[in-house]
Amino acid sequence: MMNWFLPQQPDDSSQRRLARSSWKSLFRRAAVVFTGLVLIGVLLMSGMTLGTFLRSPMPESPMIPVTSYVHLTTHGHFVSVLEFCDLEDPDCELPETRVSRISAASAVKISGDRLLTAGHVCEAAIEAQGAVGTMDLDGDVLVDLDFVATDYLGQQHEVTMRAIHADHDLCILHAVDVAGSEATISDERPFVTERIWNVASPRGIFTPGVPIILDGIYTGQLKLPFGDQYTIPGAPGSSGSPVFRSDGTLVGIIHSVNPTFEHATYAATLESVQEIERVTREQ
Repeated sequence: MMNWFLPQQPDDSSQRRLARSSWKSLFRRAAVVFTGLVLIGVLLMSGMTLGTFLRSPMPESPMIPVTSYVHLTTHGHFVSVLEFCDLEDPDCELPETRVSRISAASAVKISGDRLLTAGHVCEAAIEAQGAVGTMDLDGDVLVDLDFVATDYLGQQHEVTMRAIHADHDLCILHAVDVAGSEATISDERPFVTERIWNVASPRGIFTPGVPIILDGIYTGQLKLPFGDQYTIPGAPGSSGSPVFRSDGTLVGIIHSVNPTFEHATYAATLESVQEIERVTREQ
C-alpha cells in the first residue's frame, strides 16, 4: 500500500529548476550588496555624507569686493604738560609721545588712488588738527596727529583730502598703493526690499583680512540729510563704510545711524556717490 504521507522525490528537471532559482537569488543579493558598496564609495570619495547628499543646495554667495574695504584711524600724539615746550623753539626737545586713538571710521577704495568715505569723517580730522596744542583730561598736550588708512592686508598709508561733498556727507581721500580691489559704482539704485551688504568696522573693530560683513534690507529714500535708509546694524566706526548689492557694485556710503534703533542706518545716495566720483576723476 502506498504511503501518501511520504514526500515525493523530485525528478531531474525539478532539481535543475531549483538550482537555477538558487543561483538567481544569490546573484540578486550580490548585486544589491555591490550597488550599496559602490554608492558608499562614491559618497566617501566626494567628501559627502548622507546628510549633505540629501540637503538642499545652498544659494549662491554674493560677489562682495571685501578687499576694497579700508579702515581709517586718527591717532593723537600727546606729551605731558610738565615736559611740554614751545614747538617753535629750536631747542625744544619733546620726549616720546603717548599715542592714543582719537577716532575710527571706514572707507572704500574706488578707481585710481582714491578712497571714498563719509564727509564728517574728514571734517572731524580737520577739527582734530585744529585742536593741536590743547590739553586732554589727563593734562597732556596734543602735539601732532596721524590720519592714516589701513588697507585689507593691514598696510598703513598716509592720506590727504581731495574733496568734501557737505550736502551729501561724502569725502574723497587720496592714498598711494592701497592694496585690494577697486569697488565698482552701480548704474542702478537698489529696489525696496532688496538685500544688500555692508563692510564696516563698528566700534572700531577691524582685523586685517577678516572684515566685519553685515547684511540688511534697502527700505527707501528719505529727504536730506538722511538719504537712503537700510536695516544694517550700525555703530561709531561704521561711518564711511560701503553698501554693496549682491553683484558687488557700490550703491551707498553709510554716514549715520538712528540713535534709538541701531538697525536703522542712513547712507549717501547712489546719485551723490556717482557725482563726487565723477568730479574728482576729472580733476
